[in-house]
Amino acid sequence: MPESEAVRVLEGRLAEQAVEVERLHAETRSLRGELARVRARRDVGASSSTQPPSGDPAVRLQEALDRAEVRVRKLEAEQGAWVILQA
Repeated sequence: MPESEAVRVLEGRLAEQAVEVERLHAETRSLRGELARVRARRDVGASSSTQPPSGDPAVRLQEALDRAEVRVRKLEAEQGAWVILQA
């Protein structure tokens, strides 16, 4: 593959990753807000017996948040590597 084509492919991938990172940042903000609301409701005195059968929603939200943050860090690291390669 010619170098100019490889650069275009890498630039396209970098642009796709930038969009994905922005989407994940929005998702993490949303998850943090929902997690805070769930924890606040629980702290106000909601009984643990009122939890849905699927378990504690705060735990599920925290797990989703953790997964999203790991993906963001991975994509940002990849973006850094692409930028170094382009230099």
